[in-house]
Amino acid sequence: MKKLLLPIYILVAGCLLMISFANSVSAQAHKISGKVTDSNGMGIPGITIQVKGTSAGTASDAQGLYELSAPSDATLIFSGIGYTSQNVISKGRSVINVTMQISHTQLNELVVTAFGIKREARELGYATATIDSKSLNQSKVYDLSTGLTGKVSGLQINLPNNGIDPQTRIVLRGNRSFLGNNQALIVINGIPMPDNYNLATLDPNDVKSVDVIKGAVGSALYGSRASNGVLLITTNTGVQGKPEIIVSNTTTFQSVAYLPKFQNEFTSYGGESIGRDLFGVTHVYMNPDGTPRYVPYENESYGPPFSGKGLVQLGGKVLVTNSNGSTTWDSLMVPDRPSPNSVKNFFQTGVTNQLNVSYSAGGDNSSFYMGVQHVTGTGIVPTTTKRRDNVTFNGTRKDGIFSAQYNVGYTYSKVDDVGPGYSQQFPLYEQILDNPPILNLAMFKDWRNNPFASPDGYVNAYNTNPWQEVDGSKINYYNNNLIGSFQLSLQPLSWLNLSDRVGATINNQVYKATQQAITFAEWAIQDPTGGGAWPSALQKFNGQDIDYTYTENIWHNDFLATLNHKFNDFSVNLILGASVSQSVLNNQQLSSTTLLVPGFYNISSGSGTPGFFQNKFEQRQYAYFEDLTLGWKDFLFLHLTNRDEWNSVLAPAHQHYEYPSANASFIFTDAIPSLHNSNILTYGKIFGGITRVANISLNSQGTYGAYQVQNVFNIGYASIFTTNAFPFGGLGGYSLSNVSLNPDVTPEKTISQEAGFNLGFWNDRINFNADYYHEVTSQQTLAAEVSHATGYDQKILNTGEMLNEGVELDLNYKVIQNASFTWNVAIHYAYNHNEVLSILPNNNSVQIGSFANDFLPLLDGGIFAQVGQPYPVIKVSDWQRDPQGKVIVDPVTGMPAVDHSLKIFGNTNPKNILGITTGFSYKTVSLNVVADYRGGYYIMNSLGRDLDFIGSDYHSVTNGRQRIIFPNSVIEVSPGKFVNNTSVATYDGGDPFWTNYYGTGIGSPYVTSAAFWKLREVSIAYQLPLKWMQRTHFIKSASVSLIGNDLIMLRPKTNYWTDPEFAENNGNATGRTSIGETPPARNYGFNITVHF
Repeated sequence: MKKLLLPIYILVAGCLLMISFANSVSAQAHKISGKVTDSNGMGIPGITIQVKGTSAGTASDAQGLYELSAPSDATLIFSGIGYTSQNVISKGRSVINVTMQISHTQLNELVVTAFGIKREARELGYATATIDSKSLNQSKVYDLSTGLTGKVSGLQINLPNNGIDPQTRIVLRGNRSFLGNNQALIVINGIPMPDNYNLATLDPNDVKSVDVIKGAVGSALYGSRASNGVLLITTNTGVQGKPEIIVSNTTTFQSVAYLPKFQNEFTSYGGESIGRDLFGVTHVYMNPDGTPRYVPYENESYGPPFSGKGLVQLGGKVLVTNSNGSTTWDSLMVPDRPSPNSVKNFFQTGVTNQLNVSYSAGGDNSSFYMGVQHVTGTGIVPTTTKRRDNVTFNGTRKDGIFSAQYNVGYTYSKVDDVGPGYSQQFPLYEQILDNPPILNLAMFKDWRNNPFASPDGYVNAYNTNPWQEVDGSKINYYNNNLIGSFQLSLQPLSWLNLSDRVGATINNQVYKATQQAITFAEWAIQDPTGGGAWPSALQKFNGQDIDYTYTENIWHNDFLATLNHKFNDFSVNLILGASVSQSVLNNQQLSSTTLLVPGFYNISSGSGTPGFFQNKFEQRQYAYFEDLTLGWKDFLFLHLTNRDEWNSVLAPAHQHYEYPSANASFIFTDAIPSLHNSNILTYGKIFGGITRVANISLNSQGTYGAYQVQNVFNIGYASIFTTNAFPFGGLGGYSLSNVSLNPDVTPEKTISQEAGFNLGFWNDRINFNADYYHEVTSQQTLAAEVSHATGYDQKILNTGEMLNEGVELDLNYKVIQNASFTWNVAIHYAYNHNEVLSILPNNNSVQIGSFANDFLPLLDGGIFAQVGQPYPVIKVSDWQRDPQGKVIVDPVTGMPAVDHSLKIFGNTNPKNILGITTGFSYKTVSLNVVADYRGGYYIMNSLGRDLDFIGSDYHSVTNGRQRIIFPNSVIEVSPGKFVNNTSVATYDGGDPFWTNYYGTGIGSPYVTSAAFWKLREVSIAYQLPLKWMQRTHFIKSASVSLIGNDLIMLRPKTNYWTDPEFAENNGNATGRTSIGETPPARNYGFNITVHF
C-alpha cells in the first residue's frame, strides 16, 4: 500500500511546490458588501452569495443586504430559488450590487441535442435529462456509468460482472430488438462512438455534463442508430477568469460483499460406494445402513456431519521428496470441521488509486482545458491488476466571425486478468466453489512448494488448485484509444452560421492469453486416490498461447448551415446538414496449443501448424438532413427533422432510407395571462412527438460487412477452438455457412411516439416531470428454419414485431435552501412494459441465450423471445404438476417427476426502476446519497444449480439431508386423479436427491425474483476553512471526503446465491447468473482535492 501511494504523494507535493513559487504574491482577503435587488429595485432576501471554489458564503438579509470576506480577485456566485445564478468577479471592489433575473430553470436552460446542437429546453418536444459534473463525480467514481446510475428515469445500467475490467450494459427505456443492439448510442463532443465502446475508457473528471435523450423522437437525426436513445457527453473546455489548477487523489478499497450462502454441516462425499487406490487398498464409502462415509478426495459435500473432533485425511497419499533427496508417501491430516471463510479469504482487498491534475483557463474569446489522470488498481482476485492513463486537451477560440473548437482525448489502459482453468477450462470462480467445506484454500496457496497443493498432489481429485490457476493461466491486454475532433465555424451574417466538424475514434487492442504447461508425475497419473483424478488424467497439459490484435478506425465529418430569424412573434431556425462516416476494422489471431518451452509464450516455439485467422470489415455511411424549428411568441414550438441516409453494409437496392420526425412543445404558463404571476405554478409545459427510425442488425459482425447479406465462401482457418478446420492434411479450403443470407434484408424499423409535461412550483422549489412513450419495432432480423434440401439450415428474414412502452416520472424538491443549510431530494421512477407481438411465420418463439456454460449436463431451456410475453423471458423445465399446480411424485420413490417441456417463469427485464438521490450541506460539510431499486422481473440462478450438485450451499441442506415428503406433492392414483401425498417420502435426502435435482435438468427451483435495493453512492465531504487556505498564499480551497459505492444490497430471501444485477455478459440475454462471474463487491475510500 505504501509503495502504491508514495508516487502519488511525491507528485502532489511537487505540484504544490511549483505552484508556491509561481504564486509568491497572493490575493489578500477583504470585506465585500452590497445589495441584491430584483428588476424593480426591491431588495431580495435569502439570496446565497458564495465564494467560488470554497464553502465560504453568506445570504442577503430582509432588505437584500449582505457582507462577507473574500480574496480581492474572488468570483462571487449569487443564486436563489427562482432566479438565474450570476458569477461576478470582485476585481478588488469592496461594494458589489447585483440585480437578479427571474428564471424558469427547466425551460430556459440549454440542452445539448443531436449533432451537438444546443437548444433551449422550452423548445424540446421530447424528454431529456442533464447530469452535471458535480453530480457525476460526487463519489469520485472510476467509471462514468457508475456516476449515472440511479439519477435518470428510464436509464438502466447493469454491471454484469465484478472482474478487474467489467463491461457495462446501458439501456434507455427497455428493449426493442430481439437479436440486435438495444444499448444506447454514446456520443462524445459530437462524435458517435462504436457500439462496443466502454464508458470506463473516459476519465469522469473531464466530463462537463451528460445530456440524456431518452427516446428516438429526440435522437432521430442519427437515423439507423437512433432507436435506443443517446447519451451526449460534453467534456470540459475551460472557465473564464484566472487559471485554475485542481489536484485530486482518490483511493478506494474493494472487498467481497456477497457470496452464496454456504452450508457448514456436512463433509465430503459424492455418491461413491467403493474405491481402490494406487496401492491396491479397497476403500468402502458406505455404512451398512446406507449412510455415506467421509471421502477424502471428493469435491462434493454429501458426506456425514462434521464430528468436530480429531483429524481426518484430506486428499490421497502424496509422494513427497525429502530434503536429503529421498521420497516417502505422506498424507495431509486436518481437523474434522468446516472452514467457513475459505472462499471469502481466497479473495483479497482490491485497491484503486486515481490521481487527477487539471488546468483550465479562459477569457472573453478563448478557453483551454487540460486534464491528466493516472489510475492503478488491484482486483479482488489475486494477481489481477489494471492501469489507465488519460490525457485530455480541449480548447475554444473566437476571432471576429470565426470560431474554432478542438477536443482531443487519449486513453491507455492495461489489464492483467486470470484465464480459464485447466482440466475442463472452467473459470476461476468454479475452481474456487468446487471444493468441500472441510478444505481451507489458504493452506494451498504455495502450490509450487507444498506437495499437497501441487498439480500432482492437490487434494481435490476432480479439480485443479485455484491458486495454481491465478499464477499459471493469464489474460493480458492493453488498449490505445484516441478520440479527437476539430470544429471550425463561420458567422458571416447575424442570421447565418456555417460549421464543419471532423472527428475520429481510433482504437487498438492487443490481447494475449497464456496457460502454463503441466507435466504430471507417473504416480499421479496412476490415480493415487482412486477417485478418477480428472486433472492428472490429462497426463500432460501443453503450454498454450493466443495472440489477438484488434484495430478499429472511424472517421466522421459533419457540416451544418444554421439559419435563424425572428419575424415579429414568429421565430424560425433552420439547420441544413450533411454527415459522412467511414469505419475500418481489422483483427487477427494466432494461437498454439503445443508450446515446446515451458514459460516461453511465443507462437513460433510451438510444434505443428498454429491456428490463424484474419478479418477486415469496412463500412461507409453518409446522410443529408434538415432540422426546422418554428416558434410563436416563445411559448409554442414545432420541430421537424428529416434524415436521408445511405449505408454500405446493405445491398445496393436497400441502402437508402429516410427517417422523419416531428415534435412540439407548448409553455402554457407563458400563454395564459392569468398564470403569469402565479406564486404556485411557476411554469408548465406540455410536449409530444413521433418519429420513424431504424436499427441495422446483421449477424456475426453486427453493423459491419456487406458479406452479411450475400452467401459467400469463407476462408477456412484453424484455432484452438476448432478441431476440424483448414488447412487440413496440408490442403487449404473454403466453407459455406449453414445460414442462408438475404440480399433483401432491411433495417429493423421503429415507430416511436412520446408525450409528457413539465411543471414547476413555488419558483422552482418543486419540479415535476412526466412522460409516456410507445414504440413498435417491426421487420426484425431473424433466422428462420428452412428445408435441408436447400443446403442450409436457416435463412435470414425480416420478420417479427415488438411493442415497448412505459412511463417516466421525475420529482425534484429543494426542501431547504439558505446560506448555511441546504437539502435537496430527487426521485426518478420508470415503468416499462413490452410485449412480443410476432416472431416468425409458424413459430412463436426464438431462443436468444442458453444455460450451456454450467459445468454439468446442459439444462433444458434458456432465454427466449416469446409471442404474447414480455421480452425476454426465462423458459425452463419444471416438475410435472396436477391441474392445481401441485408436484406429482413417484408413488414408490417419492421423487418428483420431471416435465421436460419448457415453461415460462417470468421476464428478465425490470418493470420498475426507482432512483432516489438526496443531498445535505451544512456550512462546510455535505452528504450525498443515491439509492436504487429494481423490481418486477426474475433471474435464473444457474450458479445455485451448480452449487446444489456440489452440495456446498445452504439450499442443499434445507431438508437436513433427510428423507422428506416432497412439499405440496400429490400421487396419481388413477389416470387424471390425484391425492395429496402424506406418507411417501423421497427414497433419499442426500446425494441422489440433490444431484438428481440437478442431473435431471430441472430449472424451476432456481428461478427467483431479481428484485433488489442498493445503496449506490454515499459521499461525505468537508471543505477546509477558507482562512487556512489564505495562509498558504496560493491554495484557493481544499476538501476531503469519504466515499462509498454499492455498500448495501437487499434482495429476496429466496435468492441465496448472488447479485441479481449480474449476468453472463452484457448482451440481450440478461437474467442468468453463472459460474463464470466474480462475486459482487463493495467499494469505500477517501478523496483529497485541492484548488489552486
